[in-house]
Amino acid sequence: MTVIRALSKCVKCAKYLVLCLLFSQTIFANATSLILISPVDNFISYKEQVLFKGRVQDISSLKLNGKDVVIDSEGKFYFKESLTKPNTYHRFEFKGKDSQGQDVSLSRKVFYKVKTVEYISTSPKKMDASLLIVSP
Repeated sequence: MTVIRALSKCVKCAKYLVLCLLFSQTIFANATSLILISPVDNFISYKEQVLFKGRVQDISSLKLNGKDVVIDSEGKFYFKESLTKPNTYHRFEFKGKDSQGQDVSLSRKVFYKVKTVEYISTSPKKMDASLLIVSP
């Protein structure tokens, strides 16, 4: 009987941990929520565009860095944003208002990493393919 109780407590703790992880990317104010599924904060992108995906509840308007975000009838949004400066952090700030006029905000940083290729030649006239160096 003691083993069953211990297992029951472990299951309850595991459920609580899962709920905490699920809502760690969420801002709540009463029934208002802004959930950003992707990207996670400090995401490293090797592509020129990053996908923003999330959903809102009880938010009348939402902007990303001052631009309007289109929200569908289910409260979901999905769009790509360009990363303009290579090897730099880009800051994205979501700002919205709920139905009572309260401000809601959430920010993310995305690092745009570009791989560089350097060619080293032993002679100015001839290039040896074995001396190709790729830096991360």
